[in-house]
Amino acid sequence: MIVTLTSALIGAVAALLVAILTTTNNSRRDREADWRKLKLEIYREYVTAISGMVEGRADNHAQDRYLDASHSLMLIASPEVLKVLFQFQKDRLDKRHLTPLMKAIRNDIKPRPDNSDEEIEFQMFKFIL
Repeated sequence: MIVTLTSALIGAVAALLVAILTTTNNSRRDREADWRKLKLEIYREYVTAISGMVEGRADNHAQDRYLDASHSLMLIASPEVLKVLFQFQKDRLDKRHLTPLMKAIRNDIKPRPDNSDEEIEFQMFKFIL
């Protein structure tokens, strides 16, 4: 009888521990997914704001949008992204600093497990109609 009771108690404690660990792990994974989603949303807004700053498109609204997006990055970006962002800002959207900035952002959101974009040079496009 004692052996049966002990076995049942051990089983119940084990089941409770598994439930707690599973819930904790799922909650952590959900928070990480929400954080990545927020980062992607803010990075997307930043890239869209950069698009508004190309020659011929930049107006007061585009500048305000770019400033807002830049400030939002300071809340969520990794230190590496911020370091490259500040260099990009310092040189006023110089094309040479766009590639390191985009690579730092891509690395921060980890779109792929590999570094297959190592050879890519990012640039801003200017369309003339």
